[in-house]
Amino acid sequence: MLQNTNDCVQANERGLASSFLTGFARLMRAVLEHTRKDEVSLAEDLSVLRDYLDLERLRSGARFEYRLEVGSDIDPEDLMVTPMLLQPYAEQAIWNSLGRTDDPGHLVIRVQRSQGTLVLLLEDDLQSGATDPSIASDRSEGTVITEARLALLAKQGKRQASVKVIPMPVGRRVELTLPLSEAA
Repeated sequence: MLQNTNDCVQANERGLASSFLTGFARLMRAVLEHTRKDEVSLAEDLSVLRDYLDLERLRSGARFEYRLEVGSDIDPEDLMVTPMLLQPYAEQAIWNSLGRTDDPGHLVIRVQRSQGTLVLLLEDDLQSGATDPSIASDRSEGTVITEARLALLAKQGKRQASVKVIPMPVGRRVELTLPLSEAA
């Protein structure tokens, strides 16, 4: 992202460079703040994810669209989640797709309740299905770290969660299931 800012400065695109720097600074402050916490409100977590996605859209020249949908039975201020669990999966989808096609891709993130759990779904059409030999691995460093974080939280008895990555004919679906945790 900083390289993109430098490119904008070199091209004398001050407005775009300023947008990159402002967005990057806001994102870094939020990420640093979240690293100190075991849980944040769902609203805070979605805000950081939105900032990240906006910055990636800007960086990629709007080569993808995204949508965040929160179920009507969910108050994001009242639910607590482990921070930044979906971000590595969104990042992987975006980075795996750039340069593959000139067609814009789509990323949909849904938050819903299901049988006493909170389900975070990420669906993308940004990359080819698993049968495509050119597809990058479903296990990036960020997703491996996320799985390790969840395993550690479960081992400490703090939080049980599951992650499923389901290849689709175009793109994939990531299902992250967490126990409901309400703010105190």
